[in-house]
Amino acid sequence: MRWQKVARVVVALIGVGCAVTVYVVLRNKPVPTEPATTPPTMLDATIIATSSKGSRKSVDPTGRVIWDIAWERLRVLADGRNVFEEVTMSFDRNGIPYAVVAGIAETAGLSGPEGELPATVVFRRKVRMTGEDGFEVLGDEATYLRDEERTHFPGPVSFKRDRMSGEGVGGDLYMDRSVFWMYDEARLTIAPEGSGPSVVVTAKRIGLAEADWYIRAEEGSQLTRDNQQFNADGMVVRFDENTQRVNRIELEGKSVVRQTGRGDRPDMRGDRIFMDFAPETSLLTHAQVGGSAVLTMRENNTTTRVSGSDIEFYVGTDGEALTRLSTTAPTEVVLPRDGDTPARTIQSAELLAQGPDPKGLDRAVFSGGVQYRETLPASRGQAAAIRVATSNSLVLGLAGALNQITVADFRQNFCFVGPMASTPSAAVVQCSAAKMPAFVGNRETSVVAAGDQGLYDAKAETLQLRPGVQNSLSKVVNQQVDVTATEIDLDIRRDAFKSRGQVESTIKPKAGTTAKTLKASGLFDGGRPISGRASELAYSEVTGIAVYTGDVVLLQRGDGNTEASVIRADQVRLDEQKQDIEANGRVRSQLLLEQTAGPRQSRTPGRTEFTGDRMTFIDATRRVVFSGDASMDTVEAGEAQRLTAERITLDMMAERRALRNLEAVAADKGEVRATLPEGRVTIGTRLTYDAETDRYVVTGAQALFVSRSTTQGPGICEVGTGTELSFLRTEGWSNVKNRGGSVGTVRERKCAEVFK
Repeated sequence: MRWQKVARVVVALIGVGCAVTVYVVLRNKPVPTEPATTPPTMLDATIIATSSKGSRKSVDPTGRVIWDIAWERLRVLADGRNVFEEVTMSFDRNGIPYAVVAGIAETAGLSGPEGELPATVVFRRKVRMTGEDGFEVLGDEATYLRDEERTHFPGPVSFKRDRMSGEGVGGDLYMDRSVFWMYDEARLTIAPEGSGPSVVVTAKRIGLAEADWYIRAEEGSQLTRDNQQFNADGMVVRFDENTQRVNRIELEGKSVVRQTGRGDRPDMRGDRIFMDFAPETSLLTHAQVGGSAVLTMRENNTTTRVSGSDIEFYVGTDGEALTRLSTTAPTEVVLPRDGDTPARTIQSAELLAQGPDPKGLDRAVFSGGVQYRETLPASRGQAAAIRVATSNSLVLGLAGALNQITVADFRQNFCFVGPMASTPSAAVVQCSAAKMPAFVGNRETSVVAAGDQGLYDAKAETLQLRPGVQNSLSKVVNQQVDVTATEIDLDIRRDAFKSRGQVESTIKPKAGTTAKTLKASGLFDGGRPISGRASELAYSEVTGIAVYTGDVVLLQRGDGNTEASVIRADQVRLDEQKQDIEANGRVRSQLLLEQTAGPRQSRTPGRTEFTGDRMTFIDATRRVVFSGDASMDTVEAGEAQRLTAERITLDMMAERRALRNLEAVAADKGEVRATLPEGRVTIGTRLTYDAETDRYVVTGAQALFVSRSTTQGPGICEVGTGTELSFLRTEGWSNVKNRGGSVGTVRERKCAEVFK
């Protein structure tokens, strides 16, 4: 036989149409029944003539030999049959020369243009049929049917052609199409050109279309090549023209491709699989998996699984690195755990991934209802949990493969929840930036985050929330903090975040903590939430430190939702665990402090306002310090009191927000000025107040104590001058001393002159 040239490139591009063409050429050929392949039984087998060695031939009008037979012995029977022994017969069909060698050949009937050729020839005993190019078929018996242009082998049959060989039970050679079928227990082997493994195909039926350069296998088809196994109900194997190099394999029905040895070639499963190979290297270049498709890829002892209705991918020159991958709905990608990176599952409508050869995939786009899920393994004292993220689309930055994610970019209606129980609620799955679920979680580190866009690094466990097309604000909520901002950078592993732009936050008390269970010892009550506004906020739940920057406002509300304590500044550092506070730049504070000493139950906290360039509060020492043009304002019994100095220091009582003592210090060439009830004023360089004795002491080179005269009429003040002044907060007179113990000066002056 000969291999004819056909435009196989066109056939390869037809795709699914190829399967139709294959079916037409190599359609299922049932084993012919005996009446169709065996000549009718003759009534008279009487030998009427014999002959020893001889030959016959028939030629066409051009002189071309179209039939030739040689034998060692001949018997002519009365019914017209000729029985040849040790026979060699040659004939030409469609321009192709064939030769058959057998122990016995029995001819019957007449055919040919002039009825000079046998219509049927039955060969028996070691039948060997060959073509001019070396194609060879062996069998125990064969029937040549000239009018059908077919030779049938009813029993065990085998064939060889160059590097190709096969065997089976029952076969047909269709000489009009150069097609050979084996009908049962079929096996076909293609030996390698050099060293290496062979290609082996097994099935119930196998057909070889020599002229069209392909093989078809049916029922339980299996192909094995180079540590790979291909299984399907039906299979087509295509070759390059004039070679036996495989360039395409088509699997139909329950199709599976799997790796059987070492290597990183992908496994595939689907209703149909079409694969193209580079003839020079036999490496996979392109594949289509259709109908409930699954693609499994291995790399570094890990397994990545991709599933979808249909999957198509292209492979680089190494036969392993993907350069393009696309799927249709519904799509699911399962990524394995790798070191510190948790196992991940991504679901969406579609997937398109691309990358250059030989580097592989560098970008993957999931679109349509994306759900991203991470599985966190169980650890000591913690059950297994998951994190879930949803968005309209997801763009992955890749370093060569789907499981090598450098960054995950969630876009539009992004929401992130976790860790939490392995089965999330419907509300979590539908979470979006516009509609966040109520806070859920099963660990202290659980968090809910939402925004237009989320940039997530699963290995580093960081999440960056950014405004997208909708330009909406981002939001993060956990058990301790609720923050909204334009941008938020969340460090999930360290329970910390940084936020920027229109920041609004609430720091909540620890679980189980209430205003009743904690005393109001700090500047803020430990049992109430603290609200904040700023341009930026950085917070770590591990350290409990929050740093607010840019037009900061910290607010805590008391009973009845009234403002209790307020701090305004350019920057505020709040230590939630220690209850320490540091504020810098244009500090303006309103704090609730007990105004006088005495039992707490007999005193009502009053609002005190402070200003300065800087404020610090150390709860361990119960000390508040305002510095840099500091001031302190309060109202008692309807009368305003004011204190100004370079630095004002308040020492409070151990378990009460009540003043124990106070110190005010002036700057160089500055003064401390206190305005007290009943129009009293004192000026000096240092002022101290002892709440237990309710006494002020003012010192300075020339300290003043001014009070309105009770005897000289309105507009007249008594002025005491000395280096040390001592007086009670509620009394209108002062002890005035000079350095060394002498008595200071007290005189009467017009109040307008004193206060000008």
